[in-house]
Amino acid sequence: MKPRHYIALAVLAVLGIIWVGPYYTVYQLKKSVKAKDAARIADHVDFARLRQNLKDQLNARAVNAIQHKRNDPAATIAAGLTGLFAGAVVDQMVTPAGLATMMRGQSVNPLKKSTGGTTEPFGTVRFRFNSFDTFSAYVPDQQGHDIRFVLTRDWFDWKLTNVILPGD
Repeated sequence: MKPRHYIALAVLAVLGIIWVGPYYTVYQLKKSVKAKDAARIADHVDFARLRQNLKDQLNARAVNAIQHKRNDPAATIAAGLTGLFAGAVVDQMVTPAGLATMMRGQSVNPLKKSTGGTTEPFGTVRFRFNSFDTFSAYVPDQQGHDIRFVLTRDWFDWKLTNVILPGD
């Protein structure tokens, strides 16, 4: 074999590893959730980044609600409280148990009983590469809306960095 063939094979191997990586990470998350192994789940989740992304998402929704219902004082107060309590809500959601619940397509709302979804984490899921460094797994919730789990690549390592909740 010529040296350029080795280079081509090495490039194909690297691209193959990058392509398989997020699927393998989702598989590992699924396996870890089923085993209720918080340490193994933590290996595949960037908790600090995930918490911040969810707080930003909830705060943006609160601001959006305030802007759309300027004349409704109750909605303004509720949206403001959502922004204030975003940290507490996110802290409850971003735990191994909270992630497992979302991976089943169930609600993590403490005021609602979890119904619907599946018993299997990532039981009904579809996948999509968003870019070379971003991959999404979509899990339908009990209303048929997708919960989007976003994995981000850091070299050959893929980690869950965001969960985009269904819109209103």
